[in-house]
Amino acid sequence: MQRSGSAMPSRKRVLAGLAAVAATGLPYGCASPFRARRGSTGSPPPTAAEARDLAHFMALSAVLTGFGGLDATAGDAYLRNVRADAARSKALDALFEQSGIASQNPPSAIADLRRRGVFAEPASLAAASQILADWFSGTYAGPSGPVTATWSGALAWRACTFTKAPASCGGAMGYWAKPSA
Repeated sequence: MQRSGSAMPSRKRVLAGLAAVAATGLPYGCASPFRARRGSTGSPPPTAAEARDLAHFMALSAVLTGFGGLDATAGDAYLRNVRADAARSKALDALFEQSGIASQNPPSAIADLRRRGVFAEPASLAAASQILADWFSGTYAGPSGPVTATWSGALAWRACTFTKAPASCGGAMGYWAKPSA
């Protein structure tokens, strides 16, 4: 209960303030949402070559990150961003070739990539590093600044099993009191 003339804010003002902070305190790229995935409503479906390119990118991303079940919508955004730059696109093609991701014997682990010399080539190493940065941060460098492809789906949250993305519900009331599995 608020007294007249008291400096204590009302519950409504506190909640409104918290909502304002939450709306403006999100990751720096949230104001720049990525474009809709190809094939979604209003965009042309991907060609067979684009679908194959995305499949190779997703497979290589799984090997590089060590995580399966990656979000294809975010992967499509990362891939399109790489393909929009000629030099990075060429480096990605070289990375695909060196890694053997499209071969009969694709890599299944980072050690396979290391044995194939992927990380010895500076352009391939840079391409692999960018793929990792995109997936773990959930962002990529767009033409006018950082763009968030996914906030709660950034792999940093999966890697840090002791926490979750801020503003994400972790479970029923009191879930934090139980030890993690």
